[in-house]
Amino acid sequence: MKGNMITKCVLCGSERAIVEHHTIPKALKKDWEKTIPLCNNCHHLVHKFILKDIVNWIIELNEQYGFIKESENHDIVWINDIGLYEYLRVTKIIFDKKPTRKEIIKEATKIKKIHKIFAYRFLATDGYIWIYEIYYLKTYDKGCPEEHLGYGKSDKIPAEAVLVKDLLKENHFNRKI
Repeated sequence: MKGNMITKCVLCGSERAIVEHHTIPKALKKDWEKTIPLCNNCHHLVHKFILKDIVNWIIELNEQYGFIKESENHDIVWINDIGLYEYLRVTKIIFDKKPTRKEIIKEATKIKKIHKIFAYRFLATDGYIWIYEIYYLKTYDKGCPEEHLGYGKSDKIPAEAVLVKDLLKENHFNRKI
């Protein structure tokens, strides 16, 4: 222990590369200061899996109680040509204020190993948080510079991906920028 700081990961007990993880995402509650110590590996897993669940939980609560104002059109805003890509990865990003197009793209570029951002779509807001869906590919996806054998040379697609043909069927291809 250094001073009053805990120097062990509360999930795995590691004492290496400890970071302070906010127990409630800053995007949901800016003034929340409670943190827990996590090693970099556990911190990555928390963000990869738990935060994804939090966003889905918020959307599910909204469907039940209607506390978030949903987008009226849910149109996808295309920022790059999808060309001949078979699928796009999808993730959700939470903002603590209504973001500009530039802020959405800047936040999306923080995704690890990102090759290109193709589109985004506003999902919902409660006036305190704004939820957007981001459509992107990683550098090792099919048709990208470092195409990975797992996705590039087979019919397999990543679990978080949607087929481009399904997006086109949903008629979201009407707003190209």
